[in-house]
Amino acid sequence: MKKTTVLPISGMHCASCDILVKKTLSQQKNIISVVPDFVSQTAKVEYTGELDTSAINDALCEYGYKITNNESTAKSNFSSKLLQFFSMTIILSGIYFVMNDIGLWPKAITSTHLTPFSAFVLGLIASVSTCMATSGALLYGLVGPLRKKRPQALPTVTTMFLIGRVVAYGFFGFIFGSLGKLFVSLNLLNWLQFLISIALLFVGLNLLSLLPRRLTDLMSFSRHFVEKIENITLRWPRRAPLVLGASTFFIACGFTWAALLYAISTNDPFGSAIIMIAFALGTVPMLIVIGLGSKSNRLNTGDVFNLLIGTIIVLVTLSQILTLLRLYFPSIPDGINQNFALKTSIPKKQINFDGKEQVLKMIVDENGYSPQKLTVKVGSPVKWEITGKNVYGCQGTIQAPKAGIKLTALNPGINIFEFTPAQKGKIPFACSMGMFRGEIEVI
Repeated sequence: MKKTTVLPISGMHCASCDILVKKTLSQQKNIISVVPDFVSQTAKVEYTGELDTSAINDALCEYGYKITNNESTAKSNFSSKLLQFFSMTIILSGIYFVMNDIGLWPKAITSTHLTPFSAFVLGLIASVSTCMATSGALLYGLVGPLRKKRPQALPTVTTMFLIGRVVAYGFFGFIFGSLGKLFVSLNLLNWLQFLISIALLFVGLNLLSLLPRRLTDLMSFSRHFVEKIENITLRWPRRAPLVLGASTFFIACGFTWAALLYAISTNDPFGSAIIMIAFALGTVPMLIVIGLGSKSNRLNTGDVFNLLIGTIIVLVTLSQILTLLRLYFPSIPDGINQNFALKTSIPKKQINFDGKEQVLKMIVDENGYSPQKLTVKVGSPVKWEITGKNVYGCQGTIQAPKAGIKLTALNPGINIFEFTPAQKGKIPFACSMGMFRGEIEVI
């Protein structure tokens, strides 16, 4: 006689988890069919006879999942996670202000500009968190059956999987990087930067376990896509590792989407490809551990790591979102006092006025903009001279929508912008990612 039950399973994060849970449960005694759902953290099981929940749980634990006994703790768990987030925010804020006050705060931390190295580091972080719920799960399913039957094939299969992944990231990074010119021509880069911040905010909230389960589906493709990919690999088993590795681009985690959105904003196809390849290479070490490890246990980085990284991501992206909004709505309070963070000096003589136009002078170097606060008079033409000493980073771009200045890449040497302030108030300006910023006060 067939029976049906719903098992609450913790640790499921995405469509790949559904596939892995389904495979694992389907191999257990007396189970006829399995319908997992990572959104509700459950698996509907149809079976005959009796279920050996202990054996099922042991099988799931090998992959980092666990049958839970209590489904009523969700609200209390959310409150606990929220309290942990606020506590970590207070701790990090205290560290920031103390280190900044004594001059020990690294200036590079204030920038979200992605270099190949920082993209590699981002990949390392992703590989021990959300990427393990997507790419890691697929690799688990691929190498799992080989561990006992054909262990000698593990190096080849893992290598092919990684090659497919890195090549796909580079290829599609180039394709999407080519779209940057379209975004520039349509003046959509600010919207793209906003999407980058939203994507990273989702990543941070997901690491903190504060993102509603329904929204996690936005961070990866559906389980149906994953199932189709697996069906394709069954037709061409020798190519399966390459196909699965390449497919991980389309079931990417939030970190990947954030890196891709940034790569598009560079307006450089080759630079975009390099960024995405560096990100993919950052995930390689942990994927090698999964593919060649003697055990299939899923890497568990621990709650403290997720809390720390998640809190940093949320705080930085919230500040960035506020800055981008403030470019168009100056009345919005600044997220972080950048002038305090960089301790730039303000020259006594900011304005030269010859009766016809006001001349503003500002320097751009590795520290950002100096000075960051400028003053002009309403109704008089302004000539803004920006001297680029180091423009090879996020600080090498500038935008000031209220002054009619679109996002512009600065050149080494003197860059000149002209505008006439029509009313009193503030004109915020910022780099492409909104992390280096300042304002012009119109009096």
